[in-house]
Order: sequence, then structure tokens, then C-alpha cells
Amino acid sequence: MPRSNLTKNVIADAFRELLETTPIERVTVAAIAEHAGIRRQTFYYHFHDIYDLISWMSHQSIERQFKEGITSENWQDALLVSLNELRENYNLISRTMHGSEAPSVHRFAQEELSDLLRSLVVSGAKGLSVTDSNIELVTKFYVAGLLEIVRAWIAEGMNEEPTVLADRIARIVEGAAKVSLRNMSGL
Repeated sequence: MPRSNLTKNVIADAFRELLETTPIERVTVAAIAEHAGIRRQTFYYHFHDIYDLISWMSHQSIERQFKEGITSENWQDALLVSLNELRENYNLISRTMHGSEAPSVHRFAQEELSDLLRSLVVSGAKGLSVTDSNIELVTKFYVAGLLEIVRAWIAEGMNEEPTVLADRIARIVEGAAKVSLRNMSGL
């Protein structure tokens, strides 16, 4: 792992640890730097601000989970990995959801999920006559639904086991995207 990523991981770990006891809106760059044992300038060398840190942490999580790419065969496994990771980072996630930056985090999650699901929808549209705007509409529909299910799961304390939730979501989605695309074909 490059030295730069090692430092970034130290900063991210310090941020997570601070969130154990401090509301996210009260976490400062100075506090993160002190907790990580680095100078503030080191933080700013790697990140523009705390939102940039959160964005990087999310990207790292996504990269770890989807290194080989999401396909129609493995998307449920990828979802399960994501749910487990969310659960492991419950303090960060729940504090972020309730903090003043919740709208920014929601937009970021929506953008990331849109990119991932769009590739699945495009893959499912092969062989069908589906316009780009209809692919976009189907993608938005599934992104909104999945985000709301996960948001509610987090808000309710993540009590349901990730394996159970992933299975329930898979039963809802299984084949539904393909049917949606078929229904949109030729429009």
C-alpha cells in the first residue's frame, strides 16, 4: 500500500474513533489531526476538508467491495458486503445521517449507487431496444428504492441481519429490472 494511502487510513481511523464520542458537526480537522498524531497540514495535504475525507472513505469502501465489478450474477453478494460494511461503521453512518451534512452524504450515496446500478441496467438492456433516457429512468427508480430501504434499515438501528435484508431485497428486485426494461423497450 502506498505511503499516501497509509496516512489517509490513519486519518480515516482517527475520524471514525472521534465519531464514537463526538457528534459529526463538532469534529474538526484539528481534532482529527491531533487524534491521528499528525499535523493539520498533513490532513490538508491529503484532503480538502472533512467532506473530502468522507468521500474518500466511501470510495475506498466501494473499491474494496466492487474491485471485480458488479454483474447480474454477483450483485446480491456486493449488496451483502455493503450492508455488512455499513453495520460495521454504524457510528459513522448514523451520525452522518443525522448530522447537518446528511443531504450531502445522501447525494454522494445516490451518485455512487447510480453509477453502479446503471452498469447493471445497461447490461440487462442488452438485446432490447431501450433508449438512454429510459435506462436512466429505470436506474433512478431502483436507486431511490434501494436508498430508502437502506436508510430505513439504518434509522431503525440496523437490527435486521444483513443477510436477511439482502435476501429480501434480492427477492424484490430479481427479474424486476429486466421486466421494467422490457416494458420500456421501444418507447
